[in-house]
Amino acid sequence: MTSQPVIRVVKDEKKVSKPGLDSVQDIYLAGDYGWGDGFHPSTRLCVEFLSTVLSHGSEKVMLDYGTGSGILGISACKFGCKSVIGIDIDDEAIEDAEQNIIRNGLSDQVIFALPLDEPWMNSLQFDIVVANILVGPLMKLAPVLSLAVKEETGKLCLSGIRNFQIPALEVEYAKFGVKFEQIRTGCHENWRVGAEGEGEWAQITATRRKLSPSEKRNLIDEFNDRAVA
Repeated sequence: MTSQPVIRVVKDEKKVSKPGLDSVQDIYLAGDYGWGDGFHPSTRLCVEFLSTVLSHGSEKVMLDYGTGSGILGISACKFGCKSVIGIDIDDEAIEDAEQNIIRNGLSDQVIFALPLDEPWMNSLQFDIVVANILVGPLMKLAPVLSLAVKEETGKLCLSGIRNFQIPALEVEYAKFGVKFEQIRTGCHENWRVGAEGEGEWAQITATRRKLSPSEKRNLIDEFNDRAVA
């Protein structure tokens, strides 16, 4: 059985690899991004998810909500995603992510925006929606992320959460037709005991069923109320 491709973060721009079929894809990230440096378990879980749902030559479009350094958007393009829109509430994060995209030669595939900016508000119905953030924002953004993913065929990836937080998330997302299909967990083997981020983290893969007209109207109303988050 062929192993899934993996991402390796390098600190030398000259070592950046071009998107391809290699089992290891090297990407460059400037600075120290914490959760966005590829080191955190939740980031690794999301990268592994992307490696399973993407292939080269695909026409899939992805929304990366809470993009940070842009690592998940970069990874998605390395695995064959056609284009990515990255959303973040932090102007500085977007500026840094844009530089990382340039350094990885992906400027024509990835764009970034603030939550209420164009063009993402008019680009709903993504093949893949990824949000590697905390449980509070994930709860608040449930209608936003649910509406963004394509009915039936789209994949929603939620991470940055602990196992005990999953039941509440499942109840909230079920209101908007989302079904949790797979839950994967991971922890960092060498994480310092007692440090923030220690222990097991979770990643959820979900889909959204086709909604009735009234359900769709309710979801859009909720989306409009919460899209500013």
